[in-house]
Amino acid sequence: MRFLLFALLLLLAGGCSPRTVEVMQAPPAALRGASYIHAVDLSLGPDAKREVAAADAKVKPAPSYVGMPFATLLPQLLKDAAAQRGMKDGRALTLTVEVDHLNVPGAGSSLVGRHDRLAGQVRVEDSRTGQALGSFYVDVDQHFPGLIGLIVRGGGVREKLASAFVRHVLDQLAPAAAGQAKAGTPR
Repeated sequence: MRFLLFALLLLLAGGCSPRTVEVMQAPPAALRGASYIHAVDLSLGPDAKREVAAADAKVKPAPSYVGMPFATLLPQLLKDAAAQRGMKDGRALTLTVEVDHLNVPGAGSSLVGRHDRLAGQVRVEDSRTGQALGSFYVDVDQHFPGLIGLIVRGGGVREKLASAFVRHVLDQLAPAAAGQAKAGTPR
């Protein structure tokens, strides 16, 4: 019986954790602690436009991250989380985020195996000169299969995906301090 419980926990943990960053051009180490996010340019691919519109249609306006449209949510999370990590002054950066996918399936679709996913290309540029400083692809793919997975998934999925995406972006620019490992984004 203990073995079955242990195997179930491993399956749940394994199904919830795959998150990937593929670096094409690593941002220079000199940016760490010596830069801030001046601007975030967000663009949506054709699939992402439909997916974002569908996700935003389910959101009820509220004065917090939960009530923001995605086009406001992601840039705001990036700037707020960067400031929390100490990215407050120095070289001004522009992040160009090209979102390919935002999948936030409903509870029924999630129950039968659809994944929560936010993926896109991130380019880092010097805001003043336009110089390319880095480029990477972030793919946050969370899978919560079955009834237990649905309970673990909970609500606020769009915001959780955006927060995980932001953590991966900022890990490339300003890795979290030991005490900030999980706290890289605002709540």
